[in-house]
Amino acid sequence: MVIRFDNVFVNISHTTAYDPTTQQTVVLEGDYWIDLAIGDENALPIEFVIKKQVTPANYKCLKFKISRAGKDEYKDFSIVMIGIAQKQDQQINFIIKLDEEMEYYGKEGSVGDEVKGLLLPGQSTSVEMTFHFDHIFGDIEAPPDDHINTGSVGFNYFSRFAQGNNLNVTQQELKNSPEYSTLIKALRTLGHLGEGHCHCLNQSSKEFLE
Repeated sequence: MVIRFDNVFVNISHTTAYDPTTQQTVVLEGDYWIDLAIGDENALPIEFVIKKQVTPANYKCLKFKISRAGKDEYKDFSIVMIGIAQKQDQQINFIIKLDEEMEYYGKEGSVGDEVKGLLLPGQSTSVEMTFHFDHIFGDIEAPPDDHINTGSVGFNYFSRFAQGNNLNVTQQELKNSPEYSTLIKALRTLGHLGEGHCHCLNQSSKEFLE
């Protein structure tokens, strides 16, 4: 199964970068409805805010939420994935709308050998969120028994809800499916700080985690 994403919308909110030693913080107000599918595999990170006049510190820690959006055609959804899935001669046009809310905490986010977030006087810095959707769909290049595949639901999980060649499904419609708890657990691991895993502090469907 080959999946092409035309849009991957994520609603990011309650973002705070901070220095764990000095407790100096930088708070980004508001929600940011971001399309992660912009560009190709060589695209630069999406820069969605610039903060000026920040006290120099080591802002290597980050807290942020994925929360429900409150406007437009995707009102009350937190993640919307739009694209095409193809397997041999079968093609499915899909829209998958999730309303799961999660709060993530990352202690340190490296990108390659560089640890992001260190702000020196007179200079600038950045921290980089990444979202690993292979935790939901799996990775065809990884062995079947790899955790990235055993912990994911794969696209076939969603395709059961397709009508012909079209799939338009919400999280509420997925709730009674047998592997729903696997999806909820996979969403816990979606957020990263650079290449580092984030701890999920809270999640709206935590009753499905046991």
